[in-house]
Amino acid sequence: MISTARSAAIVCTSFALVLLGTSPIPSDGANILVFPGLGEATHSLVPRMLGERLVDRGHNVTIVTSSIFVNSSWHASPSERIPFVVYKSIYEREYILGTIENFINKSVNGEMSVKEHFKQLSQGTEFFTAELESVLGDYEVMYRLIEGKYDIALIDPFALFPLLVVERLRIPLMIPHCPGTLPPPLARLFGLPSNPSYVPDGMTGLSHRMSFMERLQNTLSSAGYIVFKYLFLNGFNEKRHLWNVNPQISTADALMKRYDAWLVNSNFVLDYSRPFLPHTGLLGGSLIRPASSIPPGVLLDFLEGAGDSGVVLVSLGSFVTSMDEKKLQILTEAFAKLPNQVLWRLPTELTPSKLGNNTLVVPWIPQNDVLGHPNVVAFVSNGGGLGGYEATYQGVPIVSIPFFTDHPDNAIRLVSKGIGVIVNIQSITTEILYNAIKEVTSEPSFKLEAQRWSEVLRDFPDKGLDYACFIVEYVIKHGGDITRAKGQSMTGYQYYLVDVCLFLIIAFHVFEFVFLSVFFNVKKVIMEKIH
Repeated sequence: MISTARSAAIVCTSFALVLLGTSPIPSDGANILVFPGLGEATHSLVPRMLGERLVDRGHNVTIVTSSIFVNSSWHASPSERIPFVVYKSIYEREYILGTIENFINKSVNGEMSVKEHFKQLSQGTEFFTAELESVLGDYEVMYRLIEGKYDIALIDPFALFPLLVVERLRIPLMIPHCPGTLPPPLARLFGLPSNPSYVPDGMTGLSHRMSFMERLQNTLSSAGYIVFKYLFLNGFNEKRHLWNVNPQISTADALMKRYDAWLVNSNFVLDYSRPFLPHTGLLGGSLIRPASSIPPGVLLDFLEGAGDSGVVLVSLGSFVTSMDEKKLQILTEAFAKLPNQVLWRLPTELTPSKLGNNTLVVPWIPQNDVLGHPNVVAFVSNGGGLGGYEATYQGVPIVSIPFFTDHPDNAIRLVSKGIGVIVNIQSITTEILYNAIKEVTSEPSFKLEAQRWSEVLRDFPDKGLDYACFIVEYVIKHGGDITRAKGQSMTGYQYYLVDVCLFLIIAFHVFEFVFLSVFFNVKKVIMEKIH
C-alpha cells in the first residue's frame, strides 16, 4: 500500500498541477528545466553550458540537482543566471562518492569481474530509484518545480529517474541530452536503431570492423543488455505505480520512448558511422575552440623552453586519485626516461617524491590551450571523450590509459583512426608506457593522421550550442511528432519483425503441407489410372 506521506505528496502535486495547468510559451522566452540526474563531470557541465546559451537567447532555465553533487568539485556551480533546485537525497555525499571511488579502484586494478560489474549496475539501479523517491517525496521541491510551469525538459538518459519526474510534472516536451557517444544499449533502450553487426556495444573492446566471432560476441552482448533492461526497468515500474506517474502508459519502457528529440555530444569524426533519426542533434566537438594564448608565467616558460624534443602533456582526469602508489611510480619512471619535457596535471597531494628533471607537475592546466601549443607532441589521457576531441582538434597524437566505463571504447575509436595507441592500466609497466609514448612521438604516421583528422573535425559544421538551442526551440514551437519515428512506440517483437517472420514461417509450412498433399493425391490418382 502507498504510505500516508506518499499519498499526501501525490494529492498535493496533483492538485497543484490541475490548479496551475499547462502554460503557453511565454513571450519573453520558454521555461526550460534541465535535469542531469548525474552530477559528475560532463553529465553536469555540458547541460550547464547549454543552459547558459539558452539564457543568452532569452529563455528561463532551471537546473535540478541532488544534494550529493551540488557542492562537489565535479559539479557545475550555481549562478545568478541559472537557479538551482536542490532536492535532499537519502544518501550521504561521502557514501556515494566512496562507492564511485570503489568502483573506479576495482576497474583500475583489474578486479571488475562480470559478476562484480552486474552487481555495480544493480547498485546503480537502487540508487536511481531511491533518487526518484527523494525528488517525488520532497514536497517543497516538487511544488517549486510545478510552479515553474516548464515548457520542455532536458534530461540525462543515463539516470532514467529524471524522465519519470518530468512525466509526473506533466511537462509536455522532453529531450534527452547524452554527454558523450550514445552507447548502443542505451540507444536500443530508447528505441533508436543500433545494429550489432557493425555498431559495437559499450565496454566490449570492439571496433566497427568485426570478424564473425566478434560479431557473435557483440550480438550476445546486445542480448545480455536486453535481459538486463527488463531487470533494470522493473524497479522503476514499481516506483512509477507507487507514485502514480502517468498510469495511462503501461510500462516505463514505453514511457522512455516519449521523447521529442535527441542531443548527443558526438559526431562521425571520432565516432563510427551509424544511423541516427532525423531528430538527433550531433554536437561532438562543438564545445572545442581554437587554442588561446597562454599568459606569461611558469607554464608558458616550460612549453617554450622544451626545444626540438617537445612536450608530452599528461592529464588523466579527476579519477587519477584512484591510482595506487605503485602505478603512479610506474608513470613517474616512464616519464623520467623520455627525451621530451613532460607537463603532468596532477593533484598536489599526489605529487611523487622523486620526479625526473624533465617533469613539471601542476594541479590544473588550460588543457585545450596547452594542446594547441606547437611544442606539444603527444597527449597521455585516460580516454575521456572531451580530451579526445580536444587533442584531435589540435592535431596531437594520443596515448590512452583507459580507466573504466566508456574510456576503453573512446580509446579504441582513436586507435581505429590511426591517431593513438592504448596502454592497459592493469598490466602497465614502465617499459610499456615508455615505448607507447616513444611510438606516437617518433612514428610520423601518428602525427600525420592526427593532423588529417584535425582538418576533418575543423571542417565539420560548427553548429555547436547554437544548433542545440535551435533543436530545443524548434521542438518547443512545433513539437516532436514531425520527426519522431514510429519505431519508438513499437514493441520489441514488432520492431524486429518477429511476428512477420513467424507468420511467413507458418505460411510457408502451410503452403508446403497443402502443396505436398495435393501433389501426392494427384500422383496417387494418376498411378491408379495407369494401373
